Amino acid sequence: MSKRGENIYKRKDGRWEGRKLVYIPFKKRVSVYGKTYREVRGKLAALTTGSYQPAPPVTVETAVSEWLALKRRQLKESSCVKYRSLAVLHLIPLIGQLPVRQVGRETVVQFADALTRQSKPGSSGLSSKTVRDVLRILREALELRLGKSAFSWELSGHIPQQKGPRRASVLTAEEQDRLERVLLSSVDSRNCGILLCLYAGFRIGELCALRWRDVDLINRVVTVSRTLQRLQCPPEWGADGQTSRTKITETPPKSEDSERTVPLAEPLAQQLERLDPHAPDAYVLTGTGAYIECNN
Repeated sequence: MSKRGENIYKRKDGRWEGRKLVYIPFKKRVSVYGKTYREVRGKLAALTTGSYQPAPPVTVETAVSEWLALKRRQLKESSCVKYRSLAVLHLIPLIGQLPVRQVGRETVVQFADALTRQSKPGSSGLSSKTVRDVLRILREALELRLGKSAFSWELSGHIPQQKGPRRASVLTAEEQDRLERVLLSSVDSRNCGILLCLYAGFRIGELCALRWRDVDLINRVVTVSRTLQRLQCPPEWGADGQTSRTKITETPPKSEDSERTVPLAEPLAQQLERLDPHAPDAYVLTGTGAYIECNN
């Protein structure tokens, strides 16, 4: 607990920060940081005697790492892995070593332009959405470290406009009818999986995570509550002894609206009845406790 007259407080990222005016060699407000109130108070006391040596300037890479650590407590693991990948590939190599207090409007504009040049038509570079996502990471990392005013510039003119939504390629009624006849002519897990996507709009990860306990053949409904995916395992996030660079996870679907109960078409329900292994924990696509990966 801070005492009256002390400028020490706990930050949103869990660290403590203390501020003090010093006059050596000239009047200047200095901030110090620590994991505990006691540590910060000691550093402020050392400032008074001149024995405290300030830490090197905080870089963009450090600020992004702190932001990712905060997000790991707030977001799904898959989202954090995505943001880390964007930072490692596109943000840190370009401006990661810059001190955060040197990142002004001109620096960010040049950075946005550099990302945009990679996303021009005909290149294999970044999409406009990826550019926006990278800048969002930078903005939120700077705001966490320096405050809300750290990134207050309008950069829309430096980012290519997003293209309109792509038109989905869908089957014609005749193609769908032909596909259904082929799938219903042979009873197996693969055909039932394709029918679930056709009739119920399953995402591939949702289909791979579907177990027989999610299928209610009495009421002719199926419940979507999980998705299966392979995620990267960043070395700094891995558990002790973990050697694999990726892992399989089952998590709730993409959004709350994605958790749903879907009615089963009668032809599909009849196919599922023939396949039911009467093992609630078995995966629908295999009939066993072994899963099929999304990219198989």
